Amino acid sequence: GKTLLNWGLNCSDAVLAESLRGEPGVESWTRRVSKDEFEHIVDGWVFPEGCFQDPSLDFSRIIKETPAESISCYALFDRDPQPTWTVGRVTLLGDAAHPLLPFGSQGAGQALLDVAALSAAMSQCGGDLPAGLRAYEQSRATPAAQVVLTNRNMGPTRLLKMFEDAVGEKDVAEQARWVAENQQNIVDFSKNYQNLCGLLSRSPTAAAGKGTPFDG
Repeated sequence: GKTLLNWGLNCSDAVLAESLRGEPGVESWTRRVSKDEFEHIVDGWVFPEGCFQDPSLDFSRIIKETPAESISCYALFDRDPQPTWTVGRVTLLGDAAHPLLPFGSQGAGQALLDVAALSAAMSQCGGDLPAGLRAYEQSRATPAAQVVLTNRNMGPTRLLKMFEDAVGEKDVAEQARWVAENQQNIVDFSKNYQNLCGLLSRSPTAAAGKGTPFDG
């Protein structure tokens, strides 16, 4: 039978034609792109031996055999945390309040914490809606901003980069040794991020986790 393969190519603006860059390009999730605008990036790239049954399958061939109408191009935009969420009887929530880079998969999680904090603030404001919204903002703006700034540095995904930088080109035995030697640091790094995001707390206003960052 046939297999549906979804693939993605991550790269910096510097290697792309200006028309494809995040700046000054068009902000869109469905922007179409021509193969000849980016396929040169993967020239010579090959998969590890044994990755696929067909040894002739490489990155260039995957792109070549993908229907042109199935390829889209979009940019990741790094936004600074919003210092103010609330004006009068209107406030922000979710991505509108704290747009996140995708590292850590925290978009929905942080939005749910917003909802919980907003509900708590509304139940305690005694009918004073603007006061309740200000209390909601005060409880969530700083913790959410810390997640935004941490994701700017790859969030928990940074572990993969540290692994790659340290032993990415080493053999499997050396890689396993690195993981074993750094196991506690890896666990602490992960828990610190979870704490930062409020995943280890029952409070929707969880503060940032503390601890020594793991630098590999």
